[in-house]
Order: sequence, then structure tokens, then C-alpha cells
Amino acid sequence: MIEALVKDPETRTLRIRVDAVTFTSDLHARVDYTLFSDATKVGPDGPGASVRQDDTWKISAKTVCSLTKYGKDVPQAPIC
Repeated sequence: MIEALVKDPETRTLRIRVDAVTFTSDLHARVDYTLFSDATKVGPDGPGASVRQDDTWKISAKTVCSLTKYGKDVPQAPIC
């Protein structure tokens, strides 16, 4: 799914502006963001989630899953 998101012509134009981050624990955070495609705001603004793994903050699988709908041919992974 991640590879398909990166290669898809529709999702390659997506950009995310992080508007706020609220740490809910040492390992989890809520991320408020605005989603853009070709500099135009698209979709609903989202609260997303981030998780800390090996001292690196990463976007959560659930948040990545929510972005697949913006692709032309991006299948959802079973985890979604």
C-alpha cells in the first residue's frame, strides 16, 4: 500500500501541512493537518495519529489508510 501511494500519479501531488501536534503519551500523538493537492485544499482536514517507534515518530497505519482514497489505483492493505 505504501509503495502504491508513493507511485500513484494522484497521490504523488498530495502535501500535508501539520497544523498542531498534541502528545497523548510518550508513544502516541494526535496530529491535526490540512491536506493539499497541487496547492488546492482537498478532503476534510484530519486529525491523524502518529506513533513513536525506535525513537522515530511515524504516521500511523490508520492515517495512511485514510489517504488511499485520494489515489487512482491504491489498494487498501488488510490492516485498513
